[in-house]
Amino acid sequence: MGFPIKIVSQEESYEITLGEEVVIQSIGWKQAAWRALQENDISVKAHMKLLETYQGDYLQGIESDWNLEERKEIRNIWLQIVDNLIKDTLQNKSPSSRNISQISALVSFDEEARILVNEKL
Repeated sequence: MGFPIKIVSQEESYEITLGEEVVIQSIGWKQAAWRALQENDISVKAHMKLLETYQGDYLQGIESDWNLEERKEIRNIWLQIVDNLIKDTLQNKSPSSRNISQISALVSFDEEARILVNEKL
């Protein structure tokens, strides 16, 4: 029985080969987020789920050039999800205080997103 991940050292770098059964959460999250952002009608449920599963910056605490671009991309997508929910909430003739509270709670760990929610809602 083999391991689902193979790591080979190559001088000053590594080559990582992943088996089919390995799931990378950031890739799955980004794919789901792009699908949600491309929909004409916002699915509040899908957007809320994406907010729930985002747990902070990609590889937070690891400051290295190789992960900064991915971190920035995922964060920007997440902020787009937040902004879409805000716009949808404001377009609703009777915005739900439950949705507003839920959005606020789901972004409470992030100062930039908190400011965005507080300014717009």
